[in-house]
Amino acid sequence: MKRILFVDDEPLLLEVIEARFAERASCWEMDFSDSGQTALCQMFRKPYDIIVADMRMPQMDGIELLTLVMQRHPNTTRIMLSGQSDRAQTLRLVGTAHQYISKPCNLDELESAIDQALEQRDLLANESLKKLISQLQSLPSIPTLYLELVEELQRDDPSLERMAAIISRDLGMCSKMLQLVNSAFFGLPRKISNTEEAVGYLGIETVRALVLYLHIFSLYERTKLPGFSFERLWQHCWSVGVIARKIAQLEGVSRADTDDLFIAGLLHDVGQLVLVTGVPSSYQIALDRCQQDGLLLHEAESSVFGAGHAEVGAYLLGLWGLPSAIVEGVGWHHYPAAHDAKGLSPANVVHIANWISHQLTPSAGRLHSPLLDEPHLERVGMLAKAHEWKDAIAAQEAEAMQA
Repeated sequence: MKRILFVDDEPLLLEVIEARFAERASCWEMDFSDSGQTALCQMFRKPYDIIVADMRMPQMDGIELLTLVMQRHPNTTRIMLSGQSDRAQTLRLVGTAHQYISKPCNLDELESAIDQALEQRDLLANESLKKLISQLQSLPSIPTLYLELVEELQRDDPSLERMAAIISRDLGMCSKMLQLVNSAFFGLPRKISNTEEAVGYLGIETVRALVLYLHIFSLYERTKLPGFSFERLWQHCWSVGVIARKIAQLEGVSRADTDDLFIAGLLHDVGQLVLVTGVPSSYQIALDRCQQDGLLLHEAESSVFGAGHAEVGAYLLGLWGLPSAIVEGVGWHHYPAAHDAKGLSPANVVHIANWISHQLTPSAGRLHSPLLDEPHLERVGMLAKAHEWKDAIAAQEAEAMQA
């Protein structure tokens, strides 16, 4: 039974929520509170899996409430309900909530957000991971810029011009994005000189993915630990994202699914950054075991923590409310068989893209060279495809270098 606490000073809205979700009473234990103070008292008496709070409440508003929840009950997933008039305040204080839902509240959307949050908690709820997460000083918050782009996408008339204006306000982000867009990976016919052109050529979803990727890596670019290379990880994640995208294109996958695979590839190793920063001394032990015992990195992580960077990355992205396909691709990219992944599922594609990236850059060494799960891929009819994709992508890269 999952426990969910709804907090709003409008009794009518709470009644509507209770009536709408009555059919979930067999699996959800729901409590309702009309103020932040009352909600904190309820949370003191028993733990909750999720709290859903309104932004605007008298005496203690949603931001103050969720900030206290974050401090006192860090394992509770926090969802904020906010109206258009709260937009600026919401974006300034984004770290207090894992997900935001616009008011007037679409209850189908709220139900979906709760289901996804619970699904991610169940998927990743092993005791070793919980222990590991509890050791981390903090988890990064979802970038404000990303949320603004999502908000623009949700408008009835999303505009490339407005999207470009949002990105252009962050000069560092804008510069890095244009550098990537003009790289050989995208193979655009001419040099792109401004953000609006980049959005037009690549599409809004691809640009949104780049914003997420660039933001996360910018948080950790000064990270230093013997045996860990930030630059190598940056280049590898970019490579895996691009290869996953190429696989999707070779197979004629839909644009939406291609975008998910691209993002999952870009972020598949984000958990490494979180661990290197959050538990550096313990992570150094894992790096040393790779060298001393000949272990692959995720094997060494599991030997030290009982969980690894894939699970931590999936946990973070699940908290951020990213689509389950992306979380799957990140969380199971080393062990797709454990997820019973079939066909062109994100777990399989990112697993194969990761392998192809290492095959095409073998100098990275054993520490960074995971194996292809051949028995699993053979069982699901993907092994031959994996080798076909590697050859095709290698040929594309060779042709691009000669051009």
